[in-house]
Amino acid sequence: MKVEPVKGAETYVNRLDSTDDGITYTGDWSHELMSTFRNYKRTLSTGSAGASVSVDFDGTGILICGVNKSTPTVDILLDGNIIEKDIVLPQTEHRTASYALYGLAARHHTLTVNIKGKELSVDSFEILLDNEQAKN
Repeated sequence: MKVEPVKGAETYVNRLDSTDDGITYTGDWSHELMSTFRNYKRTLSTGSAGASVSVDFDGTGILICGVNKSTPTVDILLDGNIIEKDIVLPQTEHRTASYALYGLAARHHTLTVNIKGKELSVDSFEILLDNEQAKN
């Protein structure tokens, strides 16, 4: 038996905490810096309607993880272009993805989430890397 990475497969994850560099918040956000251990690095950022969050990343995909008590309505932009409009994200528990985007070109991207209704909570962003990106 021989085990090898699958070319182009998204096999590695780089997790960013909601307070890490490369994440920009605009509008009305609260940031819990010593929340429960069930949140990654004990942090949780919550934004209300009219707020937005952007994250710069190098990868082939991204997941938004958080604890959503409500079902927020959002617009998703990738590299400045709207790719999802007025989508409703599900209620989620700790360290659970509320949104996932796969199959991107392996390069630098910016994901922006505009909150249109209710509240969005962000615990972390999970950046998917292909095998070549993970080596660097």
